[in-house]
Amino acid sequence: MSSRHFQDFESETAIPPSRKRDGPLAGFLWMWSLVDDRIRTALRGSEAVRMLTDRLEAEVRSGRMIAATASDQIVEVLGLRI
Repeated sequence: MSSRHFQDFESETAIPPSRKRDGPLAGFLWMWSLVDDRIRTALRGSEAVRMLTDRLEAEVRSGRMIAATASDQIVEVLGLRI
């Protein structure tokens, strides 16, 4: 990673000054907020997820599949295990 890229990444993920005032708990919460954002970005950017979405949404709306099963299938496409 180039130093410029690292600086850009560091500035995007650094704890904002307003959160630093809140202490260590703010850093912990900020960390998980970043994880959530990255997972959502990966989901939205995944062609495999887009290919599943219409079918799974239709299955859930019709009652043929429960939401938990559909969400498991979406998450598994990213290679995550729950």
